Amino acid sequence: MSTEKYYGRDYWRSLAQRELSHDDAADSWSEFGTGPSAAAPRAGLLNVIGNKPAGDDPEESLSLADIAPDAVSRRRFFSVVGASAAFAGVTTTGCIRKERENILEFGSRPEDMIPGRAMMYASAVQIGATVEGLVVESQDGRPTKIEGNAKHSGSQGATSVWAQASVLDIYDPERTRVPVTSEGGGEPASSDMGSARAALTKLVTAAAASGGEGLGL
Repeated sequence: MSTEKYYGRDYWRSLAQRELSHDDAADSWSEFGTGPSAAAPRAGLLNVIGNKPAGDDPEESLSLADIAPDAVSRRRFFSVVGASAAFAGVTTTGCIRKERENILEFGSRPEDMIPGRAMMYASAVQIGATVEGLVVESQDGRPTKIEGNAKHSGSQGATSVWAQASVLDIYDPERTRVPVTSEGGGEPASSDMGSARAALTKLVTAAAASGGEGLGL
């Protein structure tokens, strides 16, 4: 469309627009047709379109602002819609309330958990920009070994060293690695496995003789 101040018969957006009737051409200034900017054309617009030749005095011509003083441009319309959507997102972000969950220990052992028998779980881990399918071996609720999931379409049973080492993230690096004894309420002291085994054997023997009276774990 021309940038001239008036919409004359020498200006068309397309060949199809050229074939429009005067009534249809009068509404063609609106980008949205009967949408938000479709204000009724002012009186005399049809005559201007039909009779205004190119080269007339610009001061006597009819500008687009005169034709549609309240029209909303496409850019303005989408700016308002975008701002409204952004504002709605900001105001509703903090309205999400997640259900409270408590971590509780088992009051009794689940039926499907047998001491010494591993449980296998299908899982996945994100390593950088990729995701690896895993099969996690669990002993008494504690992950102990990671293998690749052969049914995963991405990794197809393979695992990286990072995935293998990820099982160590749940263990405290400062955890006790050797037996610790505390006799007579004194300071805890490190011991060796042989001494700890002998002390436990003595304790268990005494507890068996008394039927477990006085023994607590």
